[in-house]
Amino acid sequence: MKRDESYIGVLIDDLVTKGIDEPYRMFTSRSEYRLHLRTDNADLRLMDYGRGFGLIGDETYRAFERYKSLVRKKSRLSGRHSSLKDT
Repeated sequence: MKRDESYIGVLIDDLVTKGIDEPYRMFTSRSEYRLHLRTDNADLRLMDYGRGFGLIGDETYRAFERYKSLVRKKSRLSGRHSSLKDT
């Protein structure tokens, strides 16, 4: 996972690239993407990881893809920037 996808991505990147000399505390302020890493879009950011690891069944994933398509369509119609990456 990358910094822009999850707080765990921020934590891992910090530990690997910056090192630590004291106990590490994960603060949301450490993430330059904190406005994007919200609970209301966690499914859109992380569902593909769950699917890749075999945690999401076919029926659930098909429903999610329909939902993701609707979100993209609504985003385009409203003229707002979509935080969804085209996959």
